[in-house]
Amino acid sequence: MGTCINVNKLLDYISFELAQLFSQECPKVSTRMARSFISTVKVENGEIIYTLPYYAKYVINGSPPHIILPKNKNALSFKSGGERIITKKVNHPGNAPNFFIQDTLNRNIKTLLEKYIPLCIEYD
Repeated sequence: MGTCINVNKLLDYISFELAQLFSQECPKVSTRMARSFISTVKVENGEIIYTLPYYAKYVINGSPPHIILPKNKNALSFKSGGERIITKKVNHPGNAPNFFIQDTLNRNIKTLLEKYIPLCIEYD
């Protein structure tokens, strides 16, 4: 009689719970990234895949100071401190990396494995 762990089942369990944790831990400047974890999680070929918004790489990896110019209009328009700002360019100060995905994974992976491995053991 043999015993094995159904890895696909394990990844399915873990991926959804991680999606919830990542959603809770990600920066809340916009809810778009937080919502994207749960709505796009899937397991393919033994990998957990999340489809994140284009700007996620700048949140996770940070960005150097840079100038933002309008692409399709003559000016940029945005709210800051409740006030509408209209300007030709913005000198963005950049932002530090935020490794919330790796940090969340490091804090939770042991607990998740202990919780879900027993549910994924299969006997021949």
